[in-house]
Amino acid sequence: MRSRVTVAIVALALAGVVALLVLSRPSAPLTGSTVTPPANIPTVESSAAVSTRLPSPSPQPSAPCGDHLIIYDGPEPTITNQVRSPEIFVAEVVGVADAALVPIGEHEPGEGVGAIRSDAYRRLTLDVRDVAKGPGGPPAIRSIMVPGGTVGCAHFMVAGMPDMTVGRLYAFFVEARSVTLPGGPSAPVAFTFWPISDAGKVETPLDGKLTIDAFVAAVRSASE
Repeated sequence: MRSRVTVAIVALALAGVVALLVLSRPSAPLTGSTVTPPANIPTVESSAAVSTRLPSPSPQPSAPCGDHLIIYDGPEPTITNQVRSPEIFVAEVVGVADAALVPIGEHEPGEGVGAIRSDAYRRLTLDVRDVAKGPGGPPAIRSIMVPGGTVGCAHFMVAGMPDMTVGRLYAFFVEARSVTLPGGPSAPVAFTFWPISDAGKVETPLDGKLTIDAFVAAVRSASE
């Protein structure tokens, strides 16, 4: 009887060992196979792949507070010298938009505040009254850009350029190139324009005061 009990205990013990061995077996073979995770659970590598670095914002045009004098190099402001402009006409200023800064290049070391050196431009709406040179003719509504104006606490003035007044007539010398305001329209630019008095005289810097008819005739003659 004792031997049967002993055999039974040994059998149970062996059965328990076998059971433990079965329970401790891994659920998958530990071989060289790779387990692929479900598609909806990103791995560390895939998370790194979809992450992007936001680009650094581009430097914006800026100008320190105060008065800024803009000086343009060019020939003497005579009719003979200015007829190189492809368009010359007499027009009334009917609208002046707010000035905006236009970048013209990077700052040189120690050249002031901000990352971009800039000038200010304003967009004018004009009612053309007479054309001395170029296509088109009156009546016509035109838009052009002129330098100068106030942006924030910075005031830009152009040497030798008269003040711009809505309702006044001017003789405009429009260049072939255009200026584009940041996020805004593009239009040809005029760096030279002469005021016309209430008496109808074009106030030229060096050619005296001319009637509009005399001015148009002088431009046409110098253009030949």
